[in-house]
Amino acid sequence: MWTSLGSGVVLAAATVLAVPLLSANVFDSGNTELAADVRTPEFELPPLIIEELPSEEPEEELVEEEEEEEEKKEEERRPADPPAAPPPAAPPVVVEEEKQADPPAEKEEKKNDPPAEPKNEDPPAPYITRGNVQIKGLDGKCLDVANSRTDNGTPATLFDCNGSNAQKWNFWSDGTLRAMGNCLSLVGAKTSDGTLLHMWDCTGNATQRWAVSPNNDIVNISADKCLDVPWADSSSGIQLQIAICSGNPAQKWTISG
Repeated sequence: MWTSLGSGVVLAAATVLAVPLLSANVFDSGNTELAADVRTPEFELPPLIIEELPSEEPEEELVEEEEEEEEKKEEERRPADPPAAPPPAAPPVVVEEEKQADPPAEKEEKKNDPPAEPKNEDPPAPYITRGNVQIKGLDGKCLDVANSRTDNGTPATLFDCNGSNAQKWNFWSDGTLRAMGNCLSLVGAKTSDGTLLHMWDCTGNATQRWAVSPNNDIVNISADKCLDVPWADSSSGIQLQIAICSGNPAQKWTISG
């Protein structure tokens, strides 16, 4: 505090102390007149200059400035932050190509394709390919159903031609040879040489299928043997058989009607 009062206070104090000393010197020398005439001068004290103490705020501001400078220096010393990673690239946009229509040439080819075969359809029903025919064999006699019977097992014979229904035969699309509502069949469905023939219900069995050869043979397809007159005996009523095709007159037949 005293230091801050400054030089003005020191000067004022020195002046006050000097006045009594001067007076004392005058009186001690015996010069009373001079002493009498000497009047204590009136001194005007210089104005007391009191310097205001600096407030604490500048010091605080200095401290703050120093702190800010230190912070700036620390920031300068710090390594620079790595650059921020770039944002992930957006997935590529896939543009689907429009399907082009088939060229007209291909469409025309498809139109020309054969129609698909029907699936799981029942085969067509058999039908007569040649009907009400007379079949003549050895000595001009006819293939006959014995006694015009219609029951299963009736023998198939060679008999005089008489134009009866027992001698009217029908060839069917399924390969059967029919008369009196039944099919010409092999006894026991055997295919061996010499197997006799009879009439039986049409069952679709392979042994009931027949074919006419260009040489006028009537061939059983399953047995691959020919319709035959046993021992070439042309007696009326003789039961017919199948035998190995040999080309003899007992295996030749003429179909008419």
